[in-house]
This record gives sequence, C-alpha cells and structure tokens, in this order.
Amino acid sequence: MLLRVGLAGVAGPHDAAAGTVFGAALLALVLLSGWRPATVADALPRGHAALLGLLGGLVLCVLPLVLSTGAPAGPGFARWAVVVAGVAVCQEVFFRGALLDALLPYGTWTAVGGTAVAFGLMHVPLYGWHVLPLDTAVGVLLAGLRLEAGRLSAPAAAHVSADLATWWLR
Repeated sequence: MLLRVGLAGVAGPHDAAAGTVFGAALLALVLLSGWRPATVADALPRGHAALLGLLGGLVLCVLPLVLSTGAPAGPGFARWAVVVAGVAVCQEVFFRGALLDALLPYGTWTAVGGTAVAFGLMHVPLYGWHVLPLDTAVGVLLAGLRLEAGRLSAPAAAHVSADLATWWLR
C-alpha cells in the first residue's frame, strides 16, 4: 500500500498506474505464498455464487447511489473501470482468497475479523482513518460472501460493482 501511495502522489486513489502496480503486487504476494484456489473453477462465477455476488454488489452500491450527485466525474470511465475492476479482483484474491484461507484454521470468526480489519486498514493511507469502520464492515460482508458461496467470484463481483459505483462520487 505504501508503494501505491508513493506512486500515486497527489492523484491518490485515482492514479491508474499506481493502482495497476498495487494489484500486481497483491497478486505477486499471493503467488509467492503458494496459495491457489482449490480448482480453477472455484474462481469462476456459477449459480449461487453469481447471485450472491450480484446481491452483495447491490448492497454495497447503496451508499454510493444515495450520495450520488447524479453526474459521473469527468471523462475516462472505460480506462478507470478496467483498472478499478482489476485492483478489486486482486484484492479479493489476496484478502478473501489467500489470507482468509490462511486464517481459517484459527476459526471462522478469526478469519473473517482478521481479513476485514486488514482490508479496512489497507484503505487508510489513501482515504484516511474515517474510512476504517465502513471498509472493515465491507470486509466482513465480502468474507461472508466468500464463505457462503464457497468461491471468490461472489465477493469479487460485489467488490467490483461497489467500486464502479463510486465513479459517481468522485
């Protein structure tokens, strides 16, 4: 995260290059840890997981939609959307994939709480301490989606949906 903040400078969370490097760094950490989904199919949407991801995304989009000014923040949505979706998926692979699985032997509550707090703290350098309660709660919801669906596609779909909805808040 410090690398992302350093690369982004004053552009903060809206710097596409810094976001891309951050996503790649998360994936590198996952690969170095040796974590892999049980099967490749576990990462792909299917039935129950797709529905849970959609519903989770709708829940996470409520706040951005309520706070929306009604107009997107300038041009560049397509490029921004690709980077944001990529970073969100990389975060899910890291937090709800590798980290959650590493913490599950210590209990479900430890795994959910640990990944949620880590997820919340990860956002502090970009957005400030005021985001910690909300992002930690989002982390709990995303972990719940992963555990209920048994696949990464559910929290990934919800996370991508919520992040794309923030385009109207920038």
